Amino acid sequence: MAATEIFEEFEAALKQVRAKTLTAKQRGLSLPSVPGLPSQVKSFVQKMDHAIQSVFNLACVFYGEATLRKSGKWLDGLTNHLEASQDAKGEFLPFSKELADLGKLIRNVRHCIEHPKPKQQLRITDFSLNVNAQLVEPTIAVIHDTTPLDTAPIQEFMRFFLEQVVVGAEMLMVFLASHHIAPVGGFPVGVGEIPLTQRRLGVRYGYLINMGGQIARLG
Repeated sequence: MAATEIFEEFEAALKQVRAKTLTAKQRGLSLPSVPGLPSQVKSFVQKMDHAIQSVFNLACVFYGEATLRKSGKWLDGLTNHLEASQDAKGEFLPFSKELADLGKLIRNVRHCIEHPKPKQQLRITDFSLNVNAQLVEPTIAVIHDTTPLDTAPIQEFMRFFLEQVVVGAEMLMVFLASHHIAPVGGFPVGVGEIPLTQRRLGVRYGYLINMGGQIARLG
């Protein structure tokens, strides 16, 4: 939520600029800018890192932090534990690998901010003009040996990480819940998408039960 607030503030700043036109000033061109742009990006990345740490903490509730840390570094520990214990049925193991990759990407971007080096840094550009004198909105590029990211609009950069972390957290809950289901009166219970007519507060996934061939939300 904190990262979303930063994203929305940045989007609002872009909309204000888009509503205006460039003006000539003292024989030059006055370019717009986003106040505190580097600080905004830094805060956003730090919030994303905190969020993905919370995702790891969620996995620790089910498997134990000591067990996961012993199995590997951070989210790799979840993947390694699932693989070694053969506790990952279906798509859980492939998903955990993708989640671990996302976590490493976010952590490396944070390192680029907090521990910048020639081959570990961010290149943040405010509003600029291209060779055709067209206004280019703020961009970012991640310089890193293992997880580089090409130059992209900061708006898309932020949106990508927000969407990926939210989906990652949601799907981790689904997989964890589906692999730890307690028996309920002998009825087959599973975890999946709740039928639209049975959803509450926008929650997409939940416990489901088969009642005479009809899938119903449990609880």
